[in-house]
Amino acid sequence: MTIRWLVGQFPHSGQGTPPMYGDYEAQRHWMEITSHLPVRDWYRNTTDNDLLYWGLDYPPLTAYHMYILGLISRKFNSSWTKLHESRGTETHDHKVYMRSTVILSDLLIYMPAVLYYFYKTRPSNKSPQAGSNERSVATYVAFALFYPGQILIDHGHFQYNCVFMGMVVWAVIFMSKGKQATSALIFTLALSYKQMSLYYSLPFFWYIASSNIRVKPVWKGIRNIILVSIVVSMTFGFIFSPFISDKEIILQVLKRLFPFDRGLFEDKVANFWFCLSIFYKYRKFSSTEDLLRASTLLTSLLSLPAGLHLLFKPRMRTFKYALVNTALVFFLLSFQVHEKTILLPALPILLLFREHPLAVNWFAIMSTFSLQPLLSKDGQMVPYSVLMIVYTLLSMEIFKWHFTTALSRPVAPNVPLIMCWASILGCFALNLVALFMKPPPHLPDLHPTVNALYSFVHFVGFLFFFYYRQFRESKHNRPTVQVPSITKKTN
Repeated sequence: MTIRWLVGQFPHSGQGTPPMYGDYEAQRHWMEITSHLPVRDWYRNTTDNDLLYWGLDYPPLTAYHMYILGLISRKFNSSWTKLHESRGTETHDHKVYMRSTVILSDLLIYMPAVLYYFYKTRPSNKSPQAGSNERSVATYVAFALFYPGQILIDHGHFQYNCVFMGMVVWAVIFMSKGKQATSALIFTLALSYKQMSLYYSLPFFWYIASSNIRVKPVWKGIRNIILVSIVVSMTFGFIFSPFISDKEIILQVLKRLFPFDRGLFEDKVANFWFCLSIFYKYRKFSSTEDLLRASTLLTSLLSLPAGLHLLFKPRMRTFKYALVNTALVFFLLSFQVHEKTILLPALPILLLFREHPLAVNWFAIMSTFSLQPLLSKDGQMVPYSVLMIVYTLLSMEIFKWHFTTALSRPVAPNVPLIMCWASILGCFALNLVALFMKPPPHLPDLHPTVNALYSFVHFVGFLFFFYYRQFRESKHNRPTVQVPSITKKTN
């Protein structure tokens, strides 16, 4: 909580940069329009709602959240959300209010989900010994909650990702307990809060379908699938009910939620399409429709193995790996991807800390590194640098444990650790270059481009690794490892 609050003392997205400002202003503006305009006008272009100025483009549950926060903010100071006259509000008191709402959302939704997941859910291999050490579990929780990427985006850049991330973790928890209808309800809430939760939808669908087609007698499995379908339909129907009465309005909502005209990616994101554009200017020869079809096809093809494997091996561990692999494929290949989207594959990867502490720590550092250009624009380089250094120092205990354990293995025991350290040192070296060396005039975007290419290579490597683990561990019930506590001295 203290770390999150300290990060919030630094600038936010778009601070002091009119006329559009940034994500901070977007959230504030949504509080303005939702607390003043009728629901039917939230997603429509009107004289009071200029969609070109941070028009609402998240699902209705986000809009309801902003509506409640907007009403509360009016109790403190009505000028913060005064229609037409509050644009660019960045007073100290308003910042305290806005930062507090994110911390409260984190405290009420995301943090309890992470705590419950690691303390109360059983390891995937159902071993009574695996992960039972309380100090080890505390370490899992500490690293998950101290993930710099989520802290810097939500509490620095300014967003409310902790809300949908917490919902997804709760959905995974209930799925692991066999409560599929409850899990589906919570996941539908996550979808209704942020449409990028679709990155996880295929594994949820495959797991629910594959686990129920094996239920005997058959009618019970069919009943369960119908029940889940009803829960999902009713939840969507309830949340979208203010908009579905008018066909024109619901189509406008969907158009705002899926703005395909924005293009394949935003800024210098570390995915396939941006990296390809460095070497081949495909957008000169391809229409938006062609690129949409290509990205959909490639995303479907590369995520299909995870889904088919889950269809034939409906186990919780397979489900967790499928979440990781599908989210990574969507980040690397899908349409309309932003740097911040790396939080979506990061979330299920953090949930695999028991199984792969070295890989999870490595990914956490690499994914945070990929956000450096965005955070640099926000004036967040001080908290970014501090959190990267501290997180890496804390990870040294994990790295040391991995190296000590690996020494007993007969084949190349230190190769993964050497690769990991070389990779992390590369991150810090590139950060120093970006901070202290100006790019040549004819290559003004050199530093963010190199960052994206370096990160992209690593993300592809992580996709291969987790795909390998998904298929390998369905054959070998590998025991969950116990890591040393970061609060406990080791010899």
